[in-house]
Amino acid sequence: MQGVFGAVWGVAGLIGPLLGGVIVKYLSWHWVFFINVPAGIASAALLAVSLHEEVEHRKHSLDFLGAGLLTLGLTALLFGARGGTSALIGLPLAAASLLLFVRFERRTPEPVLPFDLFRQRVLAIATAAGTLVGAGMISMVTYVPLYVQAVLGGSPTQAGAAITPMVIGWPIASAVSGRVLPRTGFRPLVRTGLLISAVAAVALALFLRPGASVHVPQAASALFGVGLGLANTALLIAVQTSVEWRQRGVATASTMFARTIGGTLAVGILGGVLSSALSRDPSIPPDAADRLLGPEHGAGLDRAVLGALSVSLESGLTTVFWLIAGIAAAAAAISLLFPELPAGRRPVSVAEAGA
Repeated sequence: MQGVFGAVWGVAGLIGPLLGGVIVKYLSWHWVFFINVPAGIASAALLAVSLHEEVEHRKHSLDFLGAGLLTLGLTALLFGARGGTSALIGLPLAAASLLLFVRFERRTPEPVLPFDLFRQRVLAIATAAGTLVGAGMISMVTYVPLYVQAVLGGSPTQAGAAITPMVIGWPIASAVSGRVLPRTGFRPLVRTGLLISAVAAVALALFLRPGASVHVPQAASALFGVGLGLANTALLIAVQTSVEWRQRGVATASTMFARTIGGTLAVGILGGVLSSALSRDPSIPPDAADRLLGPEHGAGLDRAVLGALSVSLESGLTTVFWLIAGIAAAAAAISLLFPELPAGRRPVSVAEAGA
């Protein structure tokens, strides 16, 4: 079923970048956000009508303080990742909030994030790998289209099409992973998948150059998606089968949460790297990149400014792609620590795992 879920996500991801390119080209980038409104309403209506479940009601104490501290800490961390003055304010606030969060969570009876789960090697490694996987994936989705449009001179539709193969390779590999998992176990799929993604990221950094064909990022993103599809299904199921039934919800959510935060932080930090590359050339106006990538496609910018902007973008994005390759390589290295966990292993308690 996880393979099926991955395939559904992949189909939606296939439509999304293409539709986004069409919207930006023929309407305005503002409509990229408005399109979430009917989709969200339709999803809520579908759940309201079709989801039927038997809920076992128990008395719980909601961890409002823990959730608030975590929200404050991560928001400040994202703010501080922008660098400059934002870092001077955001990073100390993030450190203080997250330290308080850890201290409080160790004492509360029902923490929003139970740290004792991470005593299990499977969950700890899956979380670390998931953080790096999210960082690599979201960074690829963000910066490959930017390169295609800003350096290769492609249209918004071509920029979206550059990453479309990723969401073709992902669902196919995800479905295959779910099928072969009972025969291979978790570790071979995790290691193989993350190694494939690392190879794809390194190939992208090596071969994506000015004048390159758009097929270069397409091939790299397809291979990257295949690797993620193989590894992510195995990682998620490994986490779910390594905890008790009552812990599966929080264990799954923790893994997905780490992936999302990893991706968000990476995009912010790499954006700072790119901004730094642009600011090194004083001949480039502050709004030049926005004008180049906006609806006017650089109309009104001096030819010399366009040339300098293209060179700075190419240099900055090349650095960004090598950093993405390093992130993917780190995820592959962490996968070497993934323990032997045969498929079908019975869930264990935290106490057993600690023993």
